[in-house]
Amino acid sequence: HPQVPFVLASWGLKTVQGCIQHIQAVKLGVTANPAVVSWLRKGIDEAARGIGRDPSEIEIIVGTATVVDESDKSACDQARVEVAQFLPIIATLDCSLQIEPEILAGIRTGDPSFISDDLLRKFALVGNPEAIITQVQALLEAGASKVEFAPPHGSLELLGTRVLAGLRA
Repeated sequence: HPQVPFVLASWGLKTVQGCIQHIQAVKLGVTANPAVVSWLRKGIDEAARGIGRDPSEIEIIVGTATVVDESDKSACDQARVEVAQFLPIIATLDCSLQIEPEILAGIRTGDPSFISDDLLRKFALVGNPEAIITQVQALLEAGASKVEFAPPHGSLELLGTRVLAGLRA
């Protein structure tokens, strides 16, 4: 199937390097961290150039839990519960993060209160519509080509009428 576009879901540069000649995109799941997007963009660019390929042919797709609510606190509270499930695993993959061992240990117990708002925003698109627009713009500026808004979403009305419409403006 020579015309089928392949998307590689990976956090590893060795995996990306091994597949670089065949992929059209790399999916970086469960992150909203511009620093790791920038790191991956640099790795993709270097690997593509190494085989004589134009790096702009390879997109980065970022997808993660999204909770939009007029109340930043309400959105964060809901997102914390979601993020607590996968943060201990993904935190070990994100080379740009420095999470203190006692914080990570607390998160591993399943207690979402150990996840600060700042840390939460490294793993989820969360907050009021304007906050999410700002997060998405930072991901795009860091090198993401596409952003996937994964469940639980929060208010679908706000996601559609304010976030998506705001990003198109």
